[in-house]
Amino acid sequence: MLKCSHCGVVISDNTNECPLCHNIIGRPESDMTDRYPQIYERTSLIFRLKIFITYILILLQTAAVVVNYYTYDHYSFRWSLLSGAGVLYLLITLFVSFMTMSSHINKIFIQVVSALMICFAVDFFMGKQGWSLSLALPIAVMAQNAAILVFMIINYRNWPNYLMIQIFSVVLGAAALGLHIVGIIESPILVWCAFGSSVILYTLNLVITGRRGISELKRKFDL
Repeated sequence: MLKCSHCGVVISDNTNECPLCHNIIGRPESDMTDRYPQIYERTSLIFRLKIFITYILILLQTAAVVVNYYTYDHYSFRWSLLSGAGVLYLLITLFVSFMTMSSHINKIFIQVVSALMICFAVDFFMGKQGWSLSLALPIAVMAQNAAILVFMIINYRNWPNYLMIQIFSVVLGAAALGLHIVGIIESPILVWCAFGSSVILYTLNLVITGRRGISELKRKFDL
């Protein structure tokens, strides 16, 4: 039991105010411990873990660059660019995964855009062979569509939330189709699979959600 420091009345319940003089009653420190989760400790542990993993990956990539430098005359292949691209994507995945203020839709978008940018850069520095457009672009679109479909099944009550990223998939698929039409991408199979799956998934969502989907699009585009 507590005693009011102002009037001396003994307080038998858990009130924070003296019923006689209305003085604020201070609770013992033992009552205040462990009332809130140790968020700071958990955040600090995650931060240290990310720094440690980043350090290890950078160390491994540095070793790969050094080895590639001394063996380039023998193999004539800059394989350290591929390992560097993999390390960079792993780092992006690591930091995106722990972005607590970002939704899973934004994380999918960041992952796909990052993967495409890395593929374009590697393809450019390795001689512009064109695989980043003919393979990476349609495969990234189909991978994004697959991820969206999985989350739509899990989060089936909020399908309108996926319309914007589905529009992004349609745009990427249309870009791949346009590159195929002008002859830059030769194989039509991946292109049509990417574009077709994007259009089907988007229109299916729009048809099923109906007015909810249209209202969400109007809200996003400020119409």
